[in-house]
Amino acid sequence: MDNESTTVSMAAAQVPHPYYPIDSVLHNYVANEYETGRLLSGFFTCCLVVVIAARTVTRTMQANLRKRDQALVMWFMLCASLCPPQTFRPGLAR
Repeated sequence: MDNESTTVSMAAAQVPHPYYPIDSVLHNYVANEYETGRLLSGFFTCCLVVVIAARTVTRTMQANLRKRDQALVMWFMLCASLCPPQTFRPGLAR
């Protein structure tokens, strides 16, 4: 029984990964199931939704805002959606 569990753990440790050094063991590594194009299209779709929502809200709240200021609002909303403020709270990183 012990020999079987050792074999299973060694097989799990031998999962190929794209990181260097190649022969290092990455515990709990799971290969990506999706192709890069699918991941990027999902990411850019979410970014587009955030930008369109920011533009819609900006035009509704401040219709006379300059194009440059609208672009700044869209940029900051996109940045805020990618990295929410709670990730920068002091005391979280240890």
